[in-house]
Amino acid sequence: MSVTTREDLGVEVLEVSSGDPTLADQFFIRDIGSRDATYLPTAPNFVRLLEIVSRDEVRFLASGRNAADSKREFPFVLDVVRQGGEFVARPERLAIPLDEPVQVGSDRPEALVEVSLDKDSLTLTFGPQAGHEQEFNADGRDVPLIETRLTAGSEDSRSFIIDMPGVVLGEELSPGALPVPDGALFSSVEVRSGPEGTEVVVGATSRMKAFSGELSPPDAESPQATFTFTDEVPGT
Repeated sequence: MSVTTREDLGVEVLEVSSGDPTLADQFFIRDIGSRDATYLPTAPNFVRLLEIVSRDEVRFLASGRNAADSKREFPFVLDVVRQGGEFVARPERLAIPLDEPVQVGSDRPEALVEVSLDKDSLTLTFGPQAGHEQEFNADGRDVPLIETRLTAGSEDSRSFIIDMPGVVLGEELSPGALPVPDGALFSSVEVRSGPEGTEVVVGATSRMKAFSGELSPPDAESPQATFTFTDEVPGT
């Protein structure tokens, strides 16, 4: 068990290890004087403590992994606040630096069928690969494995790579450059496909500093992953 103390607030947060790498740790907030402890509802998410804001608010960084299933979300902030006599968890989007690799989704045979662009975002839409329709519809729909990375170079020559191993292009989509909206944070978007999978290559401008992500719910008709870019530096 590890303890983080805020003596000025008269509280401490306890992290109780599960002892099992497949299970998330549990967290409690305890009054230093009375020793009364209250459960903080972070499970089934794998989290680490960010900040004890007050006696009624604790913030955590969630990795995107959870103990309930193999699906991996984008990292996010979990704000745990007191409502009445109990604490409730409120997820918040996290601004992720472009050069911080992220892995989301699960290993599923899917096809990229659409790439939609806005001035500060792009949305990837997926469908089943031919012959894998049953897998696509089983146990809720999820996006395939998606990995991000940033190529080296000057601020205006970098590429933000969205890599989808094993993903093929649907009949609705062809490889090549896509038209970019006027005033977009990115300079170009290109779809590439090969024997090992599919990539979406985003030309990063000097204004493009970070991104956040969102996945569609399991009951969505078509799984989607949305990347929203920002010109704000995370943590400032």
